[in-house]
Amino acid sequence: MTEDKKYICSNEKCELEASGMCAEGHEDISECPNCSENNSELLVQSEESESPSSKFIELHSGHDLSLDETFAITSKSMTRLIVLAGSSESGKTTLLASIYEMFQKSPFAGYLFAGSETLLGFEERCHLVRIASNRTEPYTKRTTMGHDDKFLHLKVCKESDSTFLQDILFSDISGERYEHASNSDEDCKQLKIIRRADHFGLVIDGEKISNLDTRQSAFQDAKNIMRRCVENGMIGASSFVSVIFSKYDLYKKCEETTNKFIPQIKDHFVGNYKKKVLKLDFFEVAACPQLGSDVPYGYGLDRLFPKWVDESPFYINTLEDYSPNIANGREFEKFLPKHFKEKLS
Repeated sequence: MTEDKKYICSNEKCELEASGMCAEGHEDISECPNCSENNSELLVQSEESESPSSKFIELHSGHDLSLDETFAITSKSMTRLIVLAGSSESGKTTLLASIYEMFQKSPFAGYLFAGSETLLGFEERCHLVRIASNRTEPYTKRTTMGHDDKFLHLKVCKESDSTFLQDILFSDISGERYEHASNSDEDCKQLKIIRRADHFGLVIDGEKISNLDTRQSAFQDAKNIMRRCVENGMIGASSFVSVIFSKYDLYKKCEETTNKFIPQIKDHFVGNYKKKVLKLDFFEVAACPQLGSDVPYGYGLDRLFPKWVDESPFYINTLEDYSPNIANGREFEKFLPKHFKEKLS
């Protein structure tokens, strides 16, 4: 008699389940034509394994991502990391919010919006610049200390090639944190994320630049941040640096006083850092001009954004200047430049 399996009998008079005895007299229950294997337990287990709860997909809340949460993105694609630095209220957060807003209207700078894991994070930053906020002047809530180890995510595809997808992470670190870093080697070294950045954007407050009383302090703040990052190895020979003059609409009104001062700032950075970084560029932007300004919304971002998407020091698009030491003539030493030139051709 088979004991390791359970059977049920279709004969109502059979007491198989109670006594284990077959009414037809079969010692081997499996031979009885009225008996069949009891699959009810297997059915229950199967139903439990396919219960609705097991089919749920955990979705992100839509708010800013922590460093650990960004791993789900960076592990799947070659993600661009953009780190913006600058003093408090220099315009870093407004710049990020405005890039998101540009995609609400139409394709932007040759790219289409392809998704975001932090829609609510962007929306929170954009709300105060909209009419719905009932403010008379556009304003972006600044990032505060204690809430600045966060990232915003954006995915875009090329307008001319829908197969091209690029994930981008933007850091949103408070100005206070950078102010501490500019005065302390220890605080600067804590900003390890800068070393991984594809682009380091140094934002200089254009409103302060337009004011004779504050322009020197704004310039000094930018110099301190850059100098400290270079001296501590956060920025170096493999870094792409963008010096961004924000609030162009405000210092445009004072062109007579800013026309000479801004070139001085550029000369300082070129003279001191052009040979210490891989690439140094300058941009003038007006992410969110004041009401009544003749400067369009998002001015200058169409030049800046494609640089961030298309270029990276980790995936340089040309190797003409690459000359490895291959004195020993081994094929292995020749593989890297050969491999990448084949990929890029």
